[in-house]
Amino acid sequence: VIADSLKTAPQNRATLKKKLSEYMASVTVDHLVTDDKNKKGLKLNKEALHLSKFTLGTVQLGLNYGMANRTGQPSRENAFEILDTARRLGVTSLDTAAAYGTSEQVVGDWLRARRPQMFVTSKFKIRGTEALDELNAQLAQSKERLGRVDGYMFHDAQQMRAYSDLFRDRLERAREEDGLTFVGASVYTAEDVEAFLELGWLQAIQVPMNMLDNRIVERGLLQELQKRGNAPPGDTVRQLAATSVIGRLMQSIPPPERATPAELAESLLEQPQF
Repeated sequence: VIADSLKTAPQNRATLKKKLSEYMASVTVDHLVTDDKNKKGLKLNKEALHLSKFTLGTVQLGLNYGMANRTGQPSRENAFEILDTARRLGVTSLDTAAAYGTSEQVVGDWLRARRPQMFVTSKFKIRGTEALDELNAQLAQSKERLGRVDGYMFHDAQQMRAYSDLFRDRLERAREEDGLTFVGASVYTAEDVEAFLELGWLQAIQVPMNMLDNRIVERGLLQELQKRGNAPPGDTVRQLAATSVIGRLMQSIPPPERATPAELAESLLEQPQF
């Protein structure tokens, strides 16, 4: 419907329709949440946890977040309903961060109330001058709020570059001392992925990638990350998380309250990545 409503060249409408049709044909809850043929267990509390294909991002549970958000931060009751629904549908992985307002506390309260088997990733960002002390304080605070932290990530690619040497020993020890399964980074650009690969010691990465934004694939970086996934310990990418359906493209198009679906779609077509 969106593709047909565009006031643009027929070939553009046809291209968008084809991309959307192919994408939607592949999207089902069962397909995205579980993969019985290729499950990989991660050790968590002495038990193997099968990570779902979907990770539920929880930033909006702690902030009035999102360009299409017209209802604000959900209540605690609604947040619990969202988390309950995700778990019921097979999601076993949650993503949060210290910077996500009250998200860590909400997720932690839900984990303590429901006691589900979940893999929880949080992220940190240094804001002061005593970087190592702040890292220790943030990790301790995240563990207190959440009850445990399974994956821990740089929340800023520039800080990944700047603090890698300083933080490496502490974060590698945290896998033993604080029960972390992996340490990684959340990044935004292909150059960030290249920097991640050059560092060589982080085990997980979050990247923006979707059906309209394939820069990481086109530059061969996804294949390089996959190669690292089969490398010896110490040089292994154990988890790759692709974030967002429309992703960073949405930041450069008109806000939803001032644009029709057709205008949103047409704006996407105008992006150089498309």
